[in-house]
Amino acid sequence: MNKCGPALVYDRLDEIATYAIEILEKKSLCQQDPDVEDEGDVDADSSEYETALVSNAADVFGAMATILGPDFGQAFGQVLPLISKYSEPQRANSERSMAVGSLGEIIVGLKHGVTEFTEPLLEIISRGLRDSEPDSRSNAAFAAGVLIENSQMDLGSHYVALLQVLGSYFDAPEHSAPAVYNARDNAAGAISRMITKNIGAVPLEQALPLIFSVLPLQFDPLENKAVYAAIFHVYRNQQEALTPHIEQLLKASAYVLLDPSHEDDTTDETKVELKALVDDLKRHVPQQVAAAGFQ
Repeated sequence: MNKCGPALVYDRLDEIATYAIEILEKKSLCQQDPDVEDEGDVDADSSEYETALVSNAADVFGAMATILGPDFGQAFGQVLPLISKYSEPQRANSERSMAVGSLGEIIVGLKHGVTEFTEPLLEIISRGLRDSEPDSRSNAAFAAGVLIENSQMDLGSHYVALLQVLGSYFDAPEHSAPAVYNARDNAAGAISRMITKNIGAVPLEQALPLIFSVLPLQFDPLENKAVYAAIFHVYRNQQEALTPHIEQLLKASAYVLLDPSHEDDTTDETKVELKALVDDLKRHVPQQVAAAGFQ
């Protein structure tokens, strides 16, 4: 790989950020049309292009956070207000979804650097969790989970309220739009991240039935890593809490471990630990393990 390419981009991050900020502020040259007097005069095609342009500009900051990690924190202080305005209730569905989705990606990149922004982000995300648009709710559920995972601020006091909102995602009617089911899987991931971060603040008797009700995940398998990490954490620390869910756990384990068509549904690391858990269960509930298809 040519090493000059990444270095060249890295050296021009400030310039790239400036252009992206101009787009978010709707001040870039390509967004100026002297023949249009107000936003009501914008036709449907132009509006679609505008939405795509703003979305791509927001994605730039997710990429920058991935590159810079916690060092992106200083710039994020300027970017957060610009993206958050697109999450406001009066904005279009696509803009609200884009905004909270972009913030989720930035949180992942910032890692612990997100801590100083925890409170304003939690406010934006909490609003997104109650959005009427399933795409926004899905993105907000993901953002809530990664904020809990990465922030060094103790958010345990918010867990019960978050669990109440996220719990409603699991009542997805049959034949719902795919985004509804994606939101449900992301809600499972968010609840799982709560458990892994601070198991003592989670009412497991409420949280675990929700998680196991959607296993094996079939709409957003990327959340499998977070979900199984929480299950391993509970198994190590409060094993008795898993007893009512052993049958569903083994069924989900067989789905991931024994069905070749699902071998890419989670990471190799997760599969190794899941195999170890199943092997341990063989000593305690051998008949149930055998009934699930494990030799």
